[in-house]
Amino acid sequence: MTFRFSVRQDRLDDNDMTAEDVSLYRYNDDEWEEYEANVDEEGDNRVIFTADSPGLSTFAIAQSSEQVDDGTDGTDGTDG
Repeated sequence: MTFRFSVRQDRLDDNDMTAEDVSLYRYNDDEWEEYEANVDEEGDNRVIFTADSPGLSTFAIAQSSEQVDDGTDGTDGTDG
């Protein structure tokens, strides 16, 4: 099943994201599954995407997990 959706370019800009940072998420078996979103077209302050999913469920459009900052600074939290 293929989904087609759009995101406003200014929304991406406000969140320091590019079109390549966008993913489709599907809630299945108590967890979120990430699916790649492909850019179909850009223009008129919108980026239009398509993404494939194996079925229907609850969906979210969000930043790719590869791009998300986990909030850590890379240290182990100790002073030395």
